[in-house]
Amino acid sequence: MSVYNGAPYLAEAIESILQQTFRDFEFIIINDGSTDASWEIIQRYANQDARIVPIIQDNIGLTRSLNRGIQLAKGEYIARQDADDFSVPTRFEQQLPWLADYGYDLCCSRTWLLNEKRVTPRLGYWLPKKILLLQYNPFIHGTFLLRKQCLIKLNGYDEHYLYGQDYELIVRLFIENFRIKYLKDHLYTTRETRDSISVSKKEDQEKFGDKIKFFWRDKIKENPSLLIP
Repeated sequence: MSVYNGAPYLAEAIESILQQTFRDFEFIIINDGSTDASWEIIQRYANQDARIVPIIQDNIGLTRSLNRGIQLAKGEYIARQDADDFSVPTRFEQQLPWLADYGYDLCCSRTWLLNEKRVTPRLGYWLPKKILLLQYNPFIHGTFLLRKQCLIKLNGYDEHYLYGQDYELIVRLFIENFRIKYLKDHLYTTRETRDSISVSKKEDQEKFGDKIKFFWRDKIKENPSLLIP
């Protein structure tokens, strides 16, 4: 988890991981130059639970912070969690077998969308995800559970992408024929606020998203078999 000024919802995000029914993990939380109370909140939880690995640094942005977390991680698998979202208690327990027992490289799930007005499910469309990638990213970054060696092989997230780093990563995973499992269960809740990147940086996200779409389309033109399920 990378945190930048996430104090309003950070406690709920942290607790959702500490309360997982699967309990054998380290929880790396990177305070990326926050100017609010984020670091104090992280320290408070770290003092209560030895599984938390608190890291403080100057602000370097989400993409570089995620890559730093990959390098610090000691485990075989890496789970993502955003600082303003939360996971259901059985998330790790439901996801882990798909990697550990069935050989997938990434397992993700559907999410609930939470905003000031309501909570609604975000459902995947019936079209194959590889086709949907031509229009938008149907994969929820905060739900990712990845095999660390896959991330190492891909050299982590592309640091040229300040936004849309998850979109770009998914495309490369497909190009390299990694196995991806998309669960229909809602194992996560995505919070939409005025400060959310999806809202506050919408234009920047769209710019990087368009770049990834063109890249994916070019790859499909070169190798149409990429669309084969």
